[in-house]
Amino acid sequence: MSTLEQICAAFRATLVPGSREQAEQLLDTASHSPGFAQVLLQVTASNSVEEHIRQAAAIYFKNKLIREKWQHGLVEPDKAFVRANILEAMNQAPQDRILSQLSMTVDIVCEKDFPQTWTDLPAMIEQQLSRNDATAAYTGLLALRSILKKYRMKPNTEHQTIQPLIGSVFPFVSQMLEQCDQMDDTRMKGKFKWLIVKIFNTANWNYMSPHLMSEQAVGTWMNAFGQILQPVAENATHADGDSFPMNKAQKHVLKGLARIVNNYGSPKNSPYKNDGGEQYGTFFMKNVAPKFVELTLQLLNLRCTATLTPRVTQNCFVLLDECVTSASTYKAMRPHMSGLLNDCLFPVLCFSPEDYELWQHDPHELIRKSTSCEEDMVSPQMAAVNLLIQLSKYRAGKSEKAKSKSGGDSMLDGFMQFLVGVMSAFQANPTLQNAFRCEGAVYAVGCIDEKVKKTEEYAPALETLALQYVLPVMNCQFGFLRARACWFCIKYADFPFNNTGIRQEMLKGVVQCLHDTELPVRAMSAFTIPVSYTHLRAHETPEHLVCRLLLEKKKKKQQQCVK
Repeated sequence: MSTLEQICAAFRATLVPGSREQAEQLLDTASHSPGFAQVLLQVTASNSVEEHIRQAAAIYFKNKLIREKWQHGLVEPDKAFVRANILEAMNQAPQDRILSQLSMTVDIVCEKDFPQTWTDLPAMIEQQLSRNDATAAYTGLLALRSILKKYRMKPNTEHQTIQPLIGSVFPFVSQMLEQCDQMDDTRMKGKFKWLIVKIFNTANWNYMSPHLMSEQAVGTWMNAFGQILQPVAENATHADGDSFPMNKAQKHVLKGLARIVNNYGSPKNSPYKNDGGEQYGTFFMKNVAPKFVELTLQLLNLRCTATLTPRVTQNCFVLLDECVTSASTYKAMRPHMSGLLNDCLFPVLCFSPEDYELWQHDPHELIRKSTSCEEDMVSPQMAAVNLLIQLSKYRAGKSEKAKSKSGGDSMLDGFMQFLVGVMSAFQANPTLQNAFRCEGAVYAVGCIDEKVKKTEEYAPALETLALQYVLPVMNCQFGFLRARACWFCIKYADFPFNNTGIRQEMLKGVVQCLHDTELPVRAMSAFTIPVSYTHLRAHETPEHLVCRLLLEKKKKKQQQCVK
């Protein structure tokens, strides 16, 4: 069995090019020896060892020993030692990067051994949480989340395994969340809040725990979440942005609330209505969710005076999206609809200075981002688009006009008037800033195409909008506006314009953009051509355009063959 000093010397040797291969072979040989896991865990916990060596040992311990050899390779005494001492090793970890490696190690061991072999883990967690020490409490919270992660996606029958733990530990965790505000260190306070919120979300991923369904428990947790969502400009403008712990805590509160509304927002039709779920959903949607809608709107208002971080902005829109269909939550949203659409949502839809910088210096990256599903999953703009579509689908009909206090106009009527005003402002003063807003206006009209196409009264207005505002920008000086106009043609290619010349002009403009000097414009026009031409009847298409399209298609095929 290797000693602690020998293991540390081997890890130091891996950093020297001449001795690296020999040191790695030595570590590999030692990893097969009984007792090696015990020594390696001691290295990660030793304050006398350099931090970078401890980090290397923690990574090696997690990947080579625990992940690869836990089930087949490690002897039982080594496993028992790890289970008994890993939480204490986490207490000694001074840096997040070492602690994160050991926390992932607990995840792996918990997945394999809990509850069959690691039966005393809940007691160890309670012991850590009850110590009057912030480091030990944080370790206990990490270990608690490791257990909950194992059962996050399990069926309700298996979920019952962790209910006793939730019942005994969560009251103490909720008190800890309330006491976080007494901490002087803002970053540490944010880390505790962030981790506790993640624990709550993990425990209730698919099924709300019966221990958390009572009105008292709901009030305790939701009051604490409401405090986290309080709009604080200093957090929104923090230099660390989305990585600042308080902003991460807000993000996870919003994600958790959106998931609760998704699961229980329609109590009678919820798949989780049994075992008290219907009563919980009814209480939550009537008494809790409307208050969080108002808090979310206040948080979004920070965008008017400060820069709200992208992920917080995205999750604000996701939560509001989930709340559109519920009468109680939309009632809280309706009085603020004009400000939400015009001041909060619309600026997110607009072309941004960051987009413009990519357009000028890295158009390939801009095209990649605009077509990436991964980017869409975390994009504030895509979340804003989904909210706008949801509002136009469920809250822009005749019933909403009857309820409206603004002269019988629906939410969509007022927003369309606002968008036309933005386009008119660009025509009157075609500056770069107005071009950004005009691009957002065209984008917004394209996003609600399904509702516009089904609403007869919008047909004349759409024809005027296309002729007066959209088609002219295909020849404007701003490439991103030309590209957005091509995209608009995709969305409304099948719209039955009374003026048949509109579709001809659309196709003519798109064909012209195929030879644009800007790469993103050429790419968008190439996407548009098949859709636009498909929806043009043959007698509406001028002969020279048909010939030109065929020649372009032939030219592309020849270029592909050459490549």
